Amino acid sequence: MTDEHARRLAQTPVPWDDLRQQRVLARIEAALPIRARARRRRRIAAAVAGTVAAAAAVLLVLAPASSPREEPLVMPAAGSSPDAVAVAPTPSIPFVTWPELRLPDDSRAQLRHGARVDVEIESDALVRLSQHDGEVRYEVTPDRTRSFVVDAAGIEVRVVGTIFTVTVDEEASRVGVQVERGLVEVDNGARVAELGPGDSLGLDIEDELVLVDPDPLPSRPAARPTAPSIETLLADADAARARGDLSRAASALGELVRRHPKDPRAYSAHFQLGKVERARGRHAAAAAAFVRCWKHSPRGALAEDARAESAVSWKAAGRADRARTAAEEYLRHHPSGTHRARMQALLAELP
Repeated sequence: MTDEHARRLAQTPVPWDDLRQQRVLARIEAALPIRARARRRRRIAAAVAGTVAAAAAVLLVLAPASSPREEPLVMPAAGSSPDAVAVAPTPSIPFVTWPELRLPDDSRAQLRHGARVDVEIESDALVRLSQHDGEVRYEVTPDRTRSFVVDAAGIEVRVVGTIFTVTVDEEASRVGVQVERGLVEVDNGARVAELGPGDSLGLDIEDELVLVDPDPLPSRPAARPTAPSIETLLADADAARARGDLSRAASALGELVRRHPKDPRAYSAHFQLGKVERARGRHAAAAAAFVRCWKHSPRGALAEDARAESAVSWKAAGRADRARTAAEEYLRHHPSGTHRARMQALLAELP
């Protein structure tokens, strides 16, 4: 095509009809959303950039220049592109978990607040634990062929299958028992009480049981239709000791001093109860019985021996503070007594 032909073609008007008009309008309408979206993206990007800049300025003003800041952990968001990032959630603070003692029969003891539990006996017929201070929640697997006993500072808690909590406060000389499920027997050497679900007891290591629940289940001795005489209880205790049944002897002597506290024979019964409990290995209960003996009659014939035996029993129970006090009290009241050298030796052995 010559230049002349091109010039004439450019000057020739293009015919404008309805079809051409629709095509032009269609192209314009198609281009409008794309441009609008592009303008909207530019406005959002500008707003985000401004917000980030403002936040950075605030952080620069508030953050101390001398202390570094921990940057949040950044990781790719699930299902997003590798370039996308997400801030990891702040880890939550876990609940306190208490150590747990688990026995072969799946019975469990959860140790709380510095409690310590020693396994003294573990057989098919008997499980015997010793709890020292703190709080322990016991969950005992039911088994009627086996006895489960907790010695809490000389106070026995016996169960078959149940959930209960024992709290030992040796500083305050207090033991607490609270039952969640099942039945529990609590024996402090002078009295045996039965507790059911929801019942609780507060016990003083040296004195009688103190009921916390206003309507606890009746204690086993109180459930007897007739009260045995002191002669019957003494005979029962002597017969039990003769055949080696120390548990029965302790029960009879304990019931005697509880039912007949003012009888003169209760004085010697306290002393005998201390000797029986010591033979059973319940040294704290033995010490408590000896203390009750000399308190019953501080100038009685057995008072000197009871003071000395209480010191020995407290030491055997691991209560060095009480052993020291008892030994010093003995030397103060009996400076030339029969057990003087024994008490001095005991004090020298204590930490």
